[in-house]
Amino acid sequence: MRIRVVQRPTLASVDGIRLDHFEPGSEHELGSSLGALFLAEGWGVPVVDDVARRHDATLATAIDTDADPPNLQRDTYPPIAERLGPDIAAEFERYRLNRQGKPHG
Repeated sequence: MRIRVVQRPTLASVDGIRLDHFEPGSEHELGSSLGALFLAEGWGVPVVDDVARRHDATLATAIDTDADPPNLQRDTYPPIAERLGPDIAAEFERYRLNRQGKPHG
């Protein structure tokens, strides 16, 4: 996690990691635990780089433009029914319609 130091840490070290070299205004790539400590103590703020911004913008555009992705289409009967034959698929469809309170025929 990328952190910009906004305040000198009040501790000299944590779990054997020296914190005295972190100067306000400097940016550092920290592990998740140390980064979380900096955020929780108010010693640092997260830095969002240009690559992450571009990725987020591209992802948002992809989500907006793909209104009906194929993996979100609901099946009316289990996929295995197609392999078992058309009679089984029709039986699943009749069962589904009957469960919804519609007349079956």
